Amino acid sequence: MVTNYTTAMATVNVIDGVRYGLDLIVYIFVIGLATGLGLLIGIAIGGVDNIVFSLIGALLALASFLAFYAGMMGILYKVIADGVTVGMKAANESSETRTSPRPK
Repeated sequence: MVTNYTTAMATVNVIDGVRYGLDLIVYIFVIGLATGLGLLIGIAIGGVDNIVFSLIGALLALASFLAFYAGMMGILYKVIADGVTVGMKAANESSETRTSPRPK
């Protein structure tokens, strides 16, 4: 079975690919900044010599880490879902534009 990879890449033009990549970079930056800030605050609060503050800081740091992990898994889901969507559109377009063979 020979697969033609050039037709699959032709469905996404360069401008759309760069725009999609920049959107992902912005999303990763925002998630990283928000959760990183929460992690740093949690570590700072947890460093106080008080068991209550240490527990609150540890919980905040854990929640920030879990939010970061969830954001990264969300990106993974989005990239896979978008790839499948583009592939399905490309497969449907190519089957719609095919002409049936001429009868003999």
